[in-house]
Amino acid sequence: DLYFFIFCIRNKMKVLYHLVFIIGIAVIPTVAFTNVRSWNTGIERTTTKRNNLYMADEPSPDLPTRVQNFISNFELDDISENVDAVRSNVLDGQLGSRGELYFVSQIVLVLCILGGGVPFIGDLLFLLFGPGILITGLGVTLISLVDLGDSLSPWPVPSDNGIKTSGIYAEIRHPTYAGLIAACIGISIISGSATRLLLTFALFSLLNTKAEKEEVEILKKYPDYADYQKKVKGRFFPDDLVPDFLSK
Repeated sequence: DLYFFIFCIRNKMKVLYHLVFIIGIAVIPTVAFTNVRSWNTGIERTTTKRNNLYMADEPSPDLPTRVQNFISNFELDDISENVDAVRSNVLDGQLGSRGELYFVSQIVLVLCILGGGVPFIGDLLFLLFGPGILITGLGVTLISLVDLGDSLSPWPVPSDNGIKTSGIYAEIRHPTYAGLIAACIGISIISGSATRLLLTFALFSLLNTKAEKEEVEILKKYPDYADYQKKVKGRFFPDDLVPDFLSK
């Protein structure tokens, strides 16, 4: 009975979350971008110079003085002016050419974060980015270890058995580390652990530093590795699949 009660409550909360999400998607863009003509488009943007401003060659006042000056010069008209200025900012430019998609996407993501998930496709995303990334990471790690063969070493200093540039190493330079990072991300998502995710970012930073050290040592022993670096630019991710800042 208790389980059935919890199940019912959970489903009701899920329906409520979807309802709030839909209302938010419908209301927020409407408030932001409709009734435009009812606003005054001829608002002038002016900046009022306060008497408490100090010349550049005068000493800056201390914090209590600044607070006292702010309070003494505060007027409710300032709020009204700011509201009018914000309305004028919203009305600038032509509808559809001001980057509205970014704003709407921003609101959607905030609503998803506040709601703790993505409506309708949340389960599919969980499957893809949880078990999917975990299995992919484990597979990449296994393949890279097999391809590495007798060149495998846990140390940043390379072995004397040469370097591998074929197989999965023809796509990324450090697939073992990439697979390990992906597997840890998958475990973090499956467990819903923010701590594990933060530790995974720490692991990424550590492995990136270790990979840099490895490549320095490899170049000392195998100078031809520089040609391989130019050919395979992605350290952890294929160069043609991700932005430049992730492939370096």
